[in-house]
Amino acid sequence: MTRRAVGAGIVCCAILLAVLPACAGGFSFGLLGYTVDLADAYANVPIAVEGAFDVLDGAFADFGLPPGERAEVREQFDDALDELNDALDDAPTVVPVPLLGGAVEISLPLLVIDGVRVAGGFLTDGFVRGIAELAGVSIPEPIVDVEIDAGDFVGSLEADVSFASWMARTEVTKRFELLVAALDLALGVHLARGEITPSVTVDVPPEYDAAAAGVVGALHLDGLTWSTFGVHASVGIEVGPPFLRIGATAHFILPITAASGWWGIGVGGIGGSLGMVIRF
Repeated sequence: MTRRAVGAGIVCCAILLAVLPACAGGFSFGLLGYTVDLADAYANVPIAVEGAFDVLDGAFADFGLPPGERAEVREQFDDALDELNDALDDAPTVVPVPLLGGAVEISLPLLVIDGVRVAGGFLTDGFVRGIAELAGVSIPEPIVDVEIDAGDFVGSLEADVSFASWMARTEVTKRFELLVAALDLALGVHLARGEITPSVTVDVPPEYDAAAAGVVGALHLDGLTWSTFGVHASVGIEVGPPFLRIGATAHFILPITAASGWWGIGVGGIGGSLGMVIRF
């Protein structure tokens, strides 16, 4: 979604805010979230993977692997990289980030607005593991635990990942009540942040330590971060009696500032929420 389209949506919401009647406050709980844009991250995949292979190829040369065998390994690597790039071409570049949270709305019956709403949500790998255990699903920790025994080469590889993301919003609201349903409009600001932290532990003979560290470093595993601050317009629908409703909202985001790590993960232009709403 372009900035012009988001701007037009904000203007339309502002006009509607001036004409719709007021309503009471309340609170909600459920899922809310935003989207991340992975287009730049996908473009960086071959850069990181090729960098890691160059380190590995240099190690092969240092250890005396014949050029013919190195060329054969390079050919196999290039074929695998082509397959990876083809898979990324078909993968979606905009991915939702679901969060668990809620919102509290304070009634503020003024001429233009009905209330002020504060909302927030978060998600961590620990929370996901806890939910999975309650559902009877076990997520291995670490996710990868491999023993390597190739003749004179003996080692191990352990890999795991942790992640955390959160979002906070403050917005002014305007509502239009229809007895057992309502239209909810809002304008506000938000702050969102996320981080993925892979951990890789490689246990190899001492002469391979530098090569292993170089391969891991070339992957820029510390660069999977993103954050944004921006404004947004929201359109929501609630269905049910006021004391217990099901609500769904779409958020149209216009970023003001954004930052990301080496991988260039960005925040998308749309978000949303879904959950239970209680009005009073």
